Amino acid sequence: AEKEAEGLRYARQSGFAGVVLWHEGGRANVPLIQEIRDEIPVVAIDRRVPNVELDYVGTDNFQGAYEATRHLIAAGHTRIAHLTRLETTDAAAGRLQGYQQALADAGLALNPRHILLALDSGRRLDREMIAQVFSRDDAPTAIFLMDDCWAPPVYAVLKRLGLPVP
Repeated sequence: AEKEAEGLRYARQSGFAGVVLWHEGGRANVPLIQEIRDEIPVVAIDRRVPNVELDYVGTDNFQGAYEATRHLIAAGHTRIAHLTRLETTDAAAGRLQGYQQALADAGLALNPRHILLALDSGRRLDREMIAQVFSRDDAPTAIFLMDDCWAPPVYAVLKRLGLPVP
């Protein structure tokens, strides 16, 4: 958030014609973003800024997560984990909501133990937590990752457990 604010102030002071913003998330810098937006165009990418009207380029996080989870359900999975981040971005929230809605629409109960949280705003992965969840009697048979960069370490944990990963 501090670097984001620094960059926004630099853009203002340097007379930038506009800003493309990948927002840190949550309420961080919202008043500053509103001020900058009133002076120069700001386009948000991937993450919306709460309560600030900006042009936006990104994905439909809810629908993407919904369709990914429905795909796993269609493949026969009924216990699906979701690995997400400890952050307040609309991307994380939308993907969690899409996952939850897909389970609900399929009549599957949400198991709170299957919502796994990465540490440090998603920058570090708790491999031991994943191993514990996938070693339980009610272990998930599939996992939906919020971030594809987590696929290799999650794959390694599951392989270490002797679980088949297609």
